[in-house]
Amino acid sequence: MKLRQKLAAVLAASIIATSIPVVTMAQSNNNLTHGIIVQEKNLTVTSGLKIEMKDAVDTTGAMFFVNLENSEWTAAVNSTGSIPNAKLDIQYKVNSKKELQVLVKAKLVDGDGNTIVNPGKDEFIIPVSAKLTGGDATIAVDGAGSVISKMDPVVFARTSEAKAQVTAGDAVAIYENGEVAAITVEESLKGTLTSGDADEDRTITLTLKNTDFEFTTEAITLELSRGFSDIPANAVTVEYAKDSNGDDDKQVLNVLLPKRNDLTVAGRIKFDDIQVNAKDPSSGSVDIEVSGKKVTKTTVKVAEVKNYGNTIEMEDKKVVEVVAGKKEKITFSINEIVSDSITPSRQIEVKLDKAYLATSNQSSLPSLTVKLNDTVLDAAAISAMGITAVKNDDDYITGFKFTPAGMTASKTDEITFEDVEVFVPLTTSGDVTISAEGRALVEEVSTTALTVKSPVQVTTEALTLKVGLKDQKGGKITIKETASDMLATKDLEIELPTESGLKFSTTKPVVKVTEGDLVLGEWKVENNKLIVAVKRASNTASTIEISDLVVSTDRTVPEGTYDIKVKGEALVKTADLFMDKGVADNDKNTIKVKDFIVMGTPNTEDLAANGLKKGIATFAIGAKDYTMNGVAQAMDGTPFISNGRTMVPVRYVANALGVSAKDIYFANGTVTVIAGNKTISLEVGNKVAKLNGVAARVMETAPVIKEGRTYVPVSEIGSLLGVNASWNGETKVATFENK
Repeated sequence: MKLRQKLAAVLAASIIATSIPVVTMAQSNNNLTHGIIVQEKNLTVTSGLKIEMKDAVDTTGAMFFVNLENSEWTAAVNSTGSIPNAKLDIQYKVNSKKELQVLVKAKLVDGDGNTIVNPGKDEFIIPVSAKLTGGDATIAVDGAGSVISKMDPVVFARTSEAKAQVTAGDAVAIYENGEVAAITVEESLKGTLTSGDADEDRTITLTLKNTDFEFTTEAITLELSRGFSDIPANAVTVEYAKDSNGDDDKQVLNVLLPKRNDLTVAGRIKFDDIQVNAKDPSSGSVDIEVSGKKVTKTTVKVAEVKNYGNTIEMEDKKVVEVVAGKKEKITFSINEIVSDSITPSRQIEVKLDKAYLATSNQSSLPSLTVKLNDTVLDAAAISAMGITAVKNDDDYITGFKFTPAGMTASKTDEITFEDVEVFVPLTTSGDVTISAEGRALVEEVSTTALTVKSPVQVTTEALTLKVGLKDQKGGKITIKETASDMLATKDLEIELPTESGLKFSTTKPVVKVTEGDLVLGEWKVENNKLIVAVKRASNTASTIEISDLVVSTDRTVPEGTYDIKVKGEALVKTADLFMDKGVADNDKNTIKVKDFIVMGTPNTEDLAANGLKKGIATFAIGAKDYTMNGVAQAMDGTPFISNGRTMVPVRYVANALGVSAKDIYFANGTVTVIAGNKTISLEVGNKVAKLNGVAARVMETAPVIKEGRTYVPVSEIGSLLGVNASWNGETKVATFENK
């Protein structure tokens, strides 16, 4: 058959196939008529499984199976019967303790023998009467290929112990006396604690296990909920037990619930405001045994005796992360370890060690939101605390003082300051600590409030200058974002030291983005500042590289090294967060780069921008001398070739370029060379070379030791020193040229 004929046949078959109507099997919605029933093991529960057809179809002849797990059908195995339904004849047979067979036998007929017409959707309920055998009882439907849908196992009943269960809140700290954690007793099955005829069936007993403690005569607060919600608290009797002498035993409390048989759901009772006295304040934990005829005997730890003391804690005990140069809100609390650990009418001073509560040296604090325990204080209560600013030596607000009031004698108190704005200067790094001290506290307490992340990492290669020369070029500044969007669409500034005699030339340096998608705009020079605009913030962490800076010096600049500053609104995402933005030389707004400028004297050797001697040095394979600007110099090592690589002695290459012997040293398998504005570290056997302490490149060949000297490949040492290195295969001479 030709290809065209084959395609026509396939197309025809496709058209025929798509024209045939698709018959979809009807399906049913299967679900329980009750929620999950809770009952004791070996008792019977009754529920129902509703089968509802999705479509109006004939269900006659449909056979399916209903299966149980963790329960058994109460009907005898092999027993049969009918399931009541007004329009359908439904028969069942118990195949096993776990499986029920169901058959929709036929439509029912009326007295005249006519089939009852049911134009709607068939639906019926299969009664479920099952004995619980333990665990979660599930019911499932196996449609067995009929119009009845499969149903995966669904929990319809849960086995539970008849006894009520006991839980308690977190243990609290007390000293000589105080309120302990609340205790809750909850029924698993309704009526467990209220249906008994005898008082002992309805009694819950609380017993202090440690004889060094006793209950006080303070009234316990009863909270009745769920099935007990309509039982009034005064209908519950609370009294001390009697000891052998007939006196009240202050270590045992009996709680008697009234008899009630009309409860619809399981009940819950919570004992709160339980007060205890410690006969010996050093006697350890407070444990209470909860027991009763209808209660699972349980011992719970409700308190622990501790000495007076305080803590200061962050919200949820979590340290807040912040980017330097930004602001962040923190919530913290000053807490009592035991009640009365904070003395009213005495002051507490709260302070931060490396951050501020205002952006400038203003005199007053911003308003604070304060809570005592769970209550937000109103303006009058806050005013009564007498909150005043605390300043550091630079007259910046670093904290505040206040006088606590309204403390509770019987409970441990917590004073919380919510959403306090904290300003973190650009120069801050590491952790910021918050502390509290004062006569109101037992002792000074502190905790870590913030961990500070720098917005950028700044690395440099120094700029070596001579006195009295214009337009000297060199140096490199690399500014790398620590995450995306760290630099705002503002100006980034490079500022020369304020000493007279140094200024930027109007000649443009090389400014580029080497990583990421940050976009830069125009640049300009203002006095001793180079200003570069960030035109668009980054979606991917980006790196800016500024090289070949052009600087002029006059003859008044002293010899030595000078720092520069990296600053600008681009580093602080919202301009009004600058600490004293109007103060031009505020160091809190700057990243200081140490020793970026190396200033020589008028008599200094002719140095290149990298700080090394200008000139040409040559090293020949097998020769025991090298030349510098044509002058031969002796050495005790000889260059050699290994695995196609020309290896030269590090010490003599550095010497040739003007590095003094004191700036070359070897220790612990690593040779360190301080070459101009660079510190190079090379470890024998390790291909990773470090520049200024940071891994800078992976070399093709690792350094080796030969006859006491450390050797590296020509190209690698040339690149690390910042000089041109070349190899002549014919003359077998390596040349290093520093311009």
